[in-house]
Amino acid sequence: MISTVGPALPDSIEKSALELAIFEALGRGSGGGDAVAALEQRWAAYVGADHAVATGSGATAIHLALAAIGIRQGDEVIVPALAPLAAIAPVAHAGARLVFADVDAETWTISPESVQECLTHRTRAVLAVHLFGRAADVAGVQDAAREGAAYVDVIEDAAEAAGARINDQAVGSLGRLGCFHLSAGRALGNAGLITTSDGDAAQRARVLVQHGCDASGRWVLPGLDYRLDALIAAFLRLRIAHLDEWMRMRARLAKTYDDFLTGVPQITVQSRSSADSHVYQRYVIQCDDPEGLQAQLAGHGVQAKVPIPVAVPDQPVMRHVPHTVSSLDVTRSVVGHLLSLPIEPDMGEAEASRIGQLVRDYQVGRHGAARVALPRREWRTMN
Repeated sequence: MISTVGPALPDSIEKSALELAIFEALGRGSGGGDAVAALEQRWAAYVGADHAVATGSGATAIHLALAAIGIRQGDEVIVPALAPLAAIAPVAHAGARLVFADVDAETWTISPESVQECLTHRTRAVLAVHLFGRAADVAGVQDAAREGAAYVDVIEDAAEAAGARINDQAVGSLGRLGCFHLSAGRALGNAGLITTSDGDAAQRARVLVQHGCDASGRWVLPGLDYRLDALIAAFLRLRIAHLDEWMRMRARLAKTYDDFLTGVPQITVQSRSSADSHVYQRYVIQCDDPEGLQAQLAGHGVQAKVPIPVAVPDQPVMRHVPHTVSSLDVTRSVVGHLLSLPIEPDMGEAEASRIGQLVRDYQVGRHGAARVALPRREWRTMN
């Protein structure tokens, strides 16, 4: 989940923001009202969409987005086999048949070529998951969908990529609907947001988020209570202003990691493009011994995590969920070899240098000298 609410603000500013959020929420009631509407307007403007609809989490945002475009039981939705469970579970809850596509070998996001192979006359939507901060090839997915079917909606899961852009267009504005997950910290909770420039879909989502009742209180759709609390909404709206600053801090840390890991044996990083921005929600490497490296880092007080331990179609629950699996050669070559290194905005470049050196030393110790020498500035940082 995106650290839109990460630990980067000084305590005094954080306290002031929380106090102001409480004041706003108490003045307007905890059920939503102006505080939620203000967050929706602010997020829509940030993404460049005409509408935003707030809800309780990124998972409920995906569930609502599917319902808003009329996904029903038996419809097929193409999803990536390499993805967080929180992105795929709402599709199963919607009653759709999951059709698992492979991912691109360099970006690890859903492959347009695989999407095209997965299309059938029952396909209603594709879920393009932006992974680890790297935007998926939404345009490629849209082109593939148009070639293979009469009309297929593309929904973006941007929970891990808020602020990322493709050719200067923000994720969440590329497909018919975009879905975000924002965290207000453990003390407050989470929020989800749907973005779209489709007025009809936005209106259906607004009705569905409050039990399926319209503005007059009539029950017109089978919805649920997915409303966002006003306090969380007020707090998040105040912190959105810092999102770009946190992205820049993460990018600096990622550059430090890049300098240490370029040319290191058996280390691959997620590809980047000059046309796309990577917001580094996670800095994930593909390596030959993630368990050993994880243990080595833990011995030096570094908590590295396995971001996706198992391909989604291999999860036990899939025995009970209708699904179809395509050829997943890339997914199966990547999963089990991924490790996420710490990249919190307030971590500091010296700590990133220390971790980068630990990773480098471990891999060089296993495989021999790296192919690329470290830049001088990185060695000075370590000394």
